[in-house]
Amino acid sequence: MAGNVGTAGNNGGGAPGATGGVTVDPPPSGKPIFVAVGYGGHRTRSLDGIRWQDHVIDDPNGGDDKNLLRGVGFAGGVFVAVGDRILTSDNGAQWKKAAYTPASFLNQACAQKGLWVAAGGNGLRVRSADKGTTWEISVAFMEGHFRGLACGADRFVAVGQRNNMGMTSVSTDGINWTPPAVSGARLGRVAFGNGLFVSVGDGGRVATSSDGQTWSNSTLGSNNRDMIVFSNGLFVTTEDGGFQTSPDGKTWTRIKSTGSFTAFAGAPGVWVGVLYPGKMHHGADLATLTLSESTSPDFTQVAVGFFP
Repeated sequence: MAGNVGTAGNNGGGAPGATGGVTVDPPPSGKPIFVAVGYGGHRTRSLDGIRWQDHVIDDPNGGDDKNLLRGVGFAGGVFVAVGDRILTSDNGAQWKKAAYTPASFLNQACAQKGLWVAAGGNGLRVRSADKGTTWEISVAFMEGHFRGLACGADRFVAVGQRNNMGMTSVSTDGINWTPPAVSGARLGRVAFGNGLFVSVGDGGRVATSSDGQTWSNSTLGSNNRDMIVFSNGLFVTTEDGGFQTSPDGKTWTRIKSTGSFTAFAGAPGVWVGVLYPGKMHHGADLATLTLSESTSPDFTQVAVGFFP
């Protein structure tokens, strides 16, 4: 993996040992920087998960348009934000626009072993070998949209929907992908940790896989949302009125919290979450998140990068 990662739907890690049959990733090291992105091209960073600074807003009235940033990931000292464009930053404050303009929207980006991959609408998947500066198209267009992408176990796993059904595809190099497999309820985000890929979707669907090709399914409940992260050793998904956490995507613990969070991420000792519209929260644990500040436009995703 090209760096320590803890983001919504964009996670990776090694696999040095096992506890109770579950592979355990090493805790991230270094100083965390949280980055949030969203509507109107809004992007901001926090050095402690509490105070947010260096706000950049392209359109204060932005909606579901070309300025929307749909996802952000971190690896190898670089944040990459995606939507109908691709932005990169080595500190979360100053951003550069990649020369490549996607032909369709991108929902998620992640990286491992020096390769960045992004996936999104109409099956579009692209790859970068130079920290997001230049990109090449691996799959241009096909039926269906990829909503999530995760890196781990030496592979990239994209999930989403085709004809209101779940869709998955796997690649080991970001260029060659398995034919999309379609089954079950449509899927949203996906995360990797503890040796597993875990994705959540419509109707509370939870899908788990060790390789991104063979999936086991369960259900959390109709109040479950389609956002998931792997942070602080746990998979975390949000639901109406709180969260559910799991070490393996199978056994879940419900945690009541302030509300229904739309974006969230964690670092050792601190969690951050976003309540609509742009209400930033923080806390030492998910049950005690308190309001840090309110800002706008709203956010779609939060990532955390770790720096020496």
